[in-house]
Amino acid sequence: MNKISHLYNFEDIYNQYWEKVYLQCASKLNDTEIAKDLTQDIFRSLWERHEELVITISIEHYLAKATKLKVLEYIRNEAVKRRHNQLLADNSEPITSVTEEELNYKELYERLKFLIGFLPTQCRNVFTLSKIDGLSNKKISSELNISERAVEYHITKAYSFLRKKMKDFKLFLSFFTIFATLVK
Repeated sequence: MNKISHLYNFEDIYNQYWEKVYLQCASKLNDTEIAKDLTQDIFRSLWERHEELVITISIEHYLAKATKLKVLEYIRNEAVKRRHNQLLADNSEPITSVTEEELNYKELYERLKFLIGFLPTQCRNVFTLSKIDGLSNKKISSELNISERAVEYHITKAYSFLRKKMKDFKLFLSFFTIFATLVK
């Protein structure tokens, strides 16, 4: 295992692989502008972490995996935005008819979204793919190239974290219901 800064010159990596990363993004998303943005994000992250990043596989394989995860993250985030916008559109009644329970639900939902952002990256990816995108543990395991046991671990870890952080809300138990609603 070697740090990337000792093995490679960043400029050489960028010049050799940026097109492959870009084409991989573009082929999955069918949007050149988003593919450019994601490619830039991948290389920016590589540069920002180059001093401490330890790569145990080839740089090409590393970038392919990073690209796959970045594309999955983008797709997941877009799906969450669409669901959120749909929920807002479905619940866009005049404020005078909104009950306290609905306000609590919206507050709880926003709090959950906020807290999910604090989960470690892999944990957040697994939890979101499971509870928001509705994928099975087996599918998540295959998508992220981790064991089903690791998927279960990350989901349990996420629930534990959210339970601890949500204890001050009256409607804590309904947080499980929110995910069931989102999966539909």
